[in-house]
Amino acid sequence: MICDGVNNLPWGGDELSCENWNCNEGWWKCDDMRQCIAGELLCDGKVDCNDQSDRKWFRCDDSLRCIPDVDVCDGSQHCSDGSDEGVMTCSRRNCSEGFWKCADKLLCIYSHGICDGHPDCNDWSDEWIRTCGNCSKDQWACADKSKCISNSKLCNIDVDCLDTSDELQNTCLNWNCAEGFWKCQNNLECIVEKWVCDGSIDCNDQSDESSEVCFKRNCAVHAWKCVQHGKCIASWRLCDGENDCEDGSDEWPAVCTSSKCQGNKFNN
Repeated sequence: MICDGVNNLPWGGDELSCENWNCNEGWWKCDDMRQCIAGELLCDGKVDCNDQSDRKWFRCDDSLRCIPDVDVCDGSQHCSDGSDEGVMTCSRRNCSEGFWKCADKLLCIYSHGICDGHPDCNDWSDEWIRTCGNCSKDQWACADKSKCISNSKLCNIDVDCLDTSDELQNTCLNWNCAEGFWKCQNNLECIVEKWVCDGSIDCNDQSDESSEVCFKRNCAVHAWKCVQHGKCIASWRLCDGENDCEDGSDEWPAVCTSSKCQGNKFNN
């Protein structure tokens, strides 16, 4: 057999120039391009390629399919029987080169996904502080030291720490919001700065849309300031037949017949 890794001719001519040889049908070419092995030998648990490249394959438990080794324990099922993601398979396997094994030993993730601020492991171990080291200056350490989160995620109403410490009252009372964020008057929440006085309530205490706050500020884009009390309402509520301002100025005839209104619709 030509290019099967065995010298069948005394002078070895059947194993020369194998890089340019196409394997026979049903045979597989090893990564070094110098050897062909029978297809049934691929991922049979034994090394048949001289360069051991046939070890990079995994045979599903039902023996119906071979898949690349990098697809095993990656969080996506590739074998029809699910054996590539089974607990018994993943708990005893080492991850392929360029991958990292989660602490629960059930998943391999790309190495570049470690400590990137986004948990890829089901147990979040790729973002644990003991995995990543100290948090950077633009990050905050969860109280249980399980992970670092971006400063912008602190006190934003969405829980990002497993122990919920990023949204606890004691945390948020003493926290200055990150750049581009605004602290609600209850001192417990940070919202995006451009959401203040935009006509839509985002703080639980409604302080981002209070007359006291908005009287001193310009309304956000696509919002309109009531005449007497300074409240901001969404532009689409102007001249809609309902009073949204406390003083009713959003429905005043002088406002609704101005050049900015056409057919009871406000044009920005």
